[in-house]
Amino acid sequence: MRFSGLDDLQQLKKSPLRGNGLKIGPTKSYGGLRFRTCEDVKPKAIQWLWKGMIPKGKITLFAGDSGIGKTQILLSIAAKITQGGHFAGEGTHCRQGDVLYLSGEDDLSDTLIPRFIASGGIQRRFHDLQPTKLDGSAYSLAEELQGIQEYLFDNPDISLFIIDPITAFCGGNFDNNDVTSVRSLATRIKQLAEDTGVAVIILNHLTKDSKNQAVHRILGSGAWVHAPRTVLGACVSDGQHYFGKWKANISDDGPVYKYEMVSAQVEGLEAYYIRWSEDVLRHNVLKDFEDIGVTTKGDKSAIAQEILEYELEDGLKHRKKDLIKAVQQEVKISKRQIERIAEEMHLQQTRENKQNGEALWQLPLTTDGE
Repeated sequence: MRFSGLDDLQQLKKSPLRGNGLKIGPTKSYGGLRFRTCEDVKPKAIQWLWKGMIPKGKITLFAGDSGIGKTQILLSIAAKITQGGHFAGEGTHCRQGDVLYLSGEDDLSDTLIPRFIASGGIQRRFHDLQPTKLDGSAYSLAEELQGIQEYLFDNPDISLFIIDPITAFCGGNFDNNDVTSVRSLATRIKQLAEDTGVAVIILNHLTKDSKNQAVHRILGSGAWVHAPRTVLGACVSDGQHYFGKWKANISDDGPVYKYEMVSAQVEGLEAYYIRWSEDVLRHNVLKDFEDIGVTTKGDKSAIAQEILEYELEDGLKHRKKDLIKAVQQEVKISKRQIERIAEEMHLQQTRENKQNGEALWQLPLTTDGE
């Protein structure tokens, strides 16, 4: 086939040969999206600050009820890193590094630093990101991530960035219950962690609903739980405090660490810090010590519905059998009861392969198709 002139070029663009390796026309921008082939991507193992608990270059969510020492736990972790110490149950020391801390609730001089010192932290390795800008105004974290990333690149010894709590830095117009808003911010923080190699811990609080498991009580949209690969938690049962994982996608669910909150004098101030027990519960998971009050059929149905809504919040289709299993792991309820709840929720049911495939459930579409 021979071509000449503009008319022939137009014919070539329409030719089936284009599907056989010929590339015609200018390079496209694809709307700013980034594509690449992966022949040069080398598999690599996950790197850990605290083995099995806090991965490097990823975001980790930490949540728990009030009064169980969440900030003290974060400061204890920060102190271990700055001193190059060893975490509970670990026989080797962690790599020494710096920590960047953003607090929206506690004062630096009378609360955070005394607790940090009591935990054995090294102050010169503790970086404070102040909660207001130079002009005294508050800021939205999403708008300042570029500046934070530049600071992390300029201070390569920083290996951990703590945001305490995340809800204090979402901005006045942020909807913490909106999946899209939360997912957008979480994705940007995730990208920051990946680009810098720094571990990021974001703290969130729990709602007061004691009849639901903690991982389903995290304040705001369930997207806060979906984005991180690890969700850390703390709880108290029979007077004993426990620290572990509510969710683990890149490690085992265990172990569980026992701790207590004790006080020490730091320059005349009483400072509370975490004392870890060396008795690590390697055959337990945190849910083993969570107290949930479920007493009536109505309670069970409400919890089952909340779990289904949580699992289906991403708008995608999920296997029916997996959803039933997820509900039954949290509450004792029959398959038929769950199916009735799904009917009341008007869940859409399809199949993977039209007729004989696995049954799929999905939240009903709204009138605008979203």
